[in-house]
Amino acid sequence: MRIDLSSNKLTGILRRSLGSLSLLKILQLNRNQLEGIIPDSVGDQSSLELLTLSYNNLNGSLPKSVGKLGKLSFLELHHNLLTGIVMENHFANLTALEALWVGDNKLAFNLVNNSWNPPFNLKVL
Repeated sequence: MRIDLSSNKLTGILRRSLGSLSLLKILQLNRNQLEGIIPDSVGDQSSLELLTLSYNNLNGSLPKSVGKLGKLSFLELHHNLLTGIVMENHFANLTALEALWVGDNKLAFNLVNNSWNPPFNLKVL
């Protein structure tokens, strides 16, 4: 299943019920006017392969539940108002991750273990 509502001037917040879309493989909500936090329930989308939330007004921190998305290969969160510290456990099970876009936010990466070996091989950062 795929949902692409990019560039539709959508407003409002991302609902917790978003996590109940367990068959969803692609979710594209970029270039809208969404605000609020990314709900923890996003980690319940076990089939998700591509998540694009770029160019919105999302704030708060990156939920650790993103680390449960083992099939996720593309994560685009750039150009939002995200803050907080990103740690290794945010990426714990992202073995399929190929592309990560998180620029133009206020995220700080704190990799506690200097010898951390990520479970993925990024092609785009």
